Amino acid sequence: YSLKKIVRASVLSLVALGTTVWLTQALREFDLVSAMGQAIVTFFQITVLLLPALVTIVAPVALMIGVIYSFTNLNDGSELVVINASGARQWSLLKPVLIVSIATGLFMATLTLYLTPLSMRLWREIVTNVRGSVITSLLKEGEFTRLAAGLTFELKQRAPDGTLRGIFLSDSRERGETVTYLAERGAVLDNALGVFLV
Repeated sequence: YSLKKIVRASVLSLVALGTTVWLTQALREFDLVSAMGQAIVTFFQITVLLLPALVTIVAPVALMIGVIYSFTNLNDGSELVVINASGARQWSLLKPVLIVSIATGLFMATLTLYLTPLSMRLWREIVTNVRGSVITSLLKEGEFTRLAAGLTFELKQRAPDGTLRGIFLSDSRERGETVTYLAERGAVLDNALGVFLV
């Protein structure tokens, strides 16, 4: 009975604290992703990869809150008095706390030794790709950008899914000839062959 109460309170505390801490980190990453014009999927990838590191910080505090809440609740309902009056040993109260503590310790060990390093490595790769994308940093909304001598690009808007709206491209690299491209929408494709504007 007390084990269920402790587990339930600890999990609820972990979810509440984890969500709060995750939101503070997610808002910081949202600035990075929106400034670089990335899709919303990239934002969720970056923020979800931060979860294992955040959970390692929050889990011990959530366990402590769960244990304190459970025993306070047992005390307020006079259940601790009944347990003591029935002749039960103190071990019967300590046993659920030890079980949950050992389970939390194993969970933390898995997070600390395996999941957190893996997720942080993937997080760094994605953030480096976002920051290092030359195309993303060059294409600014509402600005005429000179990509090369005789090649000017202008973008009206970048949609949340990464597509480009209102594209203007002027190519005067050929002597005596200027070619102008206008498109309602387009996308930048980055693959093994190179970076292409479609």
